[in-house]
Amino acid sequence: MEEAQKEHPVVMRMQGLWPETIKGYEKHRKREGGDTGHVDPSRSGLNKRLIGREDWAQFVRREIQRMRLANFDRELAQLRKRRRTAEIERRLVEGPKDPWRPTRHGPMREVILTANAEWFEGPDGDPFGDGYGPREQAFQRLAVAWLRKTFGDDCVHARADRDEKAFHIHAVILPRAVGRDGRMMLQPSQHPVIRHYETGQDDIGAWFAAAEIGLKRGERRKAKVREAIKHNTQLRKDQKTGQRLEEAEEPLPEYRQHVSPRKWREAQECKFAERDTAIAAREESVRDAEAALAERETRADLKDRQADEVLSVAQAVAEGDLTGLAQDQNPGAQDEPRPGKPTLARRLFGKAIDLLRAEQQAKAREEVAGALDQIRHADNAIVEIANLLPMGARRQIAAARKTLSRAIIALRGHASGPQGKEDQKRAGREEPLRE
Repeated sequence: MEEAQKEHPVVMRMQGLWPETIKGYEKHRKREGGDTGHVDPSRSGLNKRLIGREDWAQFVRREIQRMRLANFDRELAQLRKRRRTAEIERRLVEGPKDPWRPTRHGPMREVILTANAEWFEGPDGDPFGDGYGPREQAFQRLAVAWLRKTFGDDCVHARADRDEKAFHIHAVILPRAVGRDGRMMLQPSQHPVIRHYETGQDDIGAWFAAAEIGLKRGERRKAKVREAIKHNTQLRKDQKTGQRLEEAEEPLPEYRQHVSPRKWREAQECKFAERDTAIAAREESVRDAEAALAERETRADLKDRQADEVLSVAQAVAEGDLTGLAQDQNPGAQDEPRPGKPTLARRLFGKAIDLLRAEQQAKAREEVAGALDQIRHADNAIVEIANLLPMGARRQIAAARKTLSRAIIALRGHASGPQGKEDQKRAGREEPLRE
């Protein structure tokens, strides 16, 4: 009962309908064509015809044709009575005319009745009042009664749809009337609820509110708009005379325009497509940013390694330690081939390393040369001593001395660089042992 006491607005909407559009209307009613994206096919069998014949569409076409021919016969009879032969011939060529005046919305109306989906989702079997059953049945009974009361026999068709989100009722109005000149016409404005929008909203709202089932008239938006416009107009006049200067104008209520479910879904799909495009663009931008970040990190790591290498080389140069720099001069000692471009440390400290290495090599040569001189003096002493020994001992020493001399000479050539060749030439002029 608490749910039933919560009032929701009853919705009544009208839109124009032309006789030539009835065929498409029927296809959609039978779910054989049109926009059915919002339809649940498993519930289409629950839809029900409430008012009118099964062949109401054919009936409407025949009725319009009957009105068209009746008006034509009446017009020709009046022309014959006045003996307007020329006009009779012209009208015979033109043929019957449509029984309605030029209109932007069409000579017929489609009425849609529904309420907020939350109201229909209440528990079935709510005892709204005596003689009322579940919510959909209560709404259906009141809607059919209102259509019959308001339009009478002009309501040629009504049906209840239960295969969409909210229960609703479609009705087709064929507004037949007879003009002052006796012509039969389709004239929607003969019904006050069609002629005045607010009258229709007041009437349907009062009808459902009287049943006390939790439905009422919708918001009086147009009345609020009129009141706001009237208030603002008077306020501007008063402010021109210096009155009500601190008072602000009332904002106009936001304009709402009904759109068909098909157009609404198309608009939603466009929004979703735009959102997906924007998301894809953002994802691509993120990927580009991640790639740029990875590249920057790679460059930063390279610079860090180069900085570490520069510091290491600088420290080695400062300490005079070339042990770790030996690979710069000996590519064969590396596990991998050296790149063609010298490293940053090599470019910065290359000359210093070369000078330091040259100094160390020169110092090493001097040390080796001094040691070789001492060996040479010792060798000369061996020769002098050997000359004092018997012939057999001298021969043994001479044979051993040849092997030792070749090794010393080779070492001297390697240590002294270009001078080594001169030492090797002198090898043949070494003082021999006397026999």
